[in-house]
Amino acid sequence: MAKTVHKYLAIMHNGDASDSPSLLVRQTVCSDPPIIIIEGCSKAGGWQEDNSLYKYFMGMSEEGHSISQKKAEKILSKWRKNWET
Repeated sequence: MAKTVHKYLAIMHNGDASDSPSLLVRQTVCSDPPIIIIEGCSKAGGWQEDNSLYKYFMGMSEEGHSISQKKAEKILSKWRKNWET
């Protein structure tokens, strides 16, 4: 079975707090078949694939801060309520 790994970044601009970032970015890496998917979501909407967000994983922007999956889920649980309305 192929191994799938998720990495999360919180994108924080001026005035954002670590528990309320502007954006979450998720990188999904699968070994078989080899796939890398970059997705972003915000308070306003759910996950959407967006390869332009790869810059945060490459270190081309200082706004991305690595967070655990547990912390990402805590943020997402608040945001999902907005997505339903």
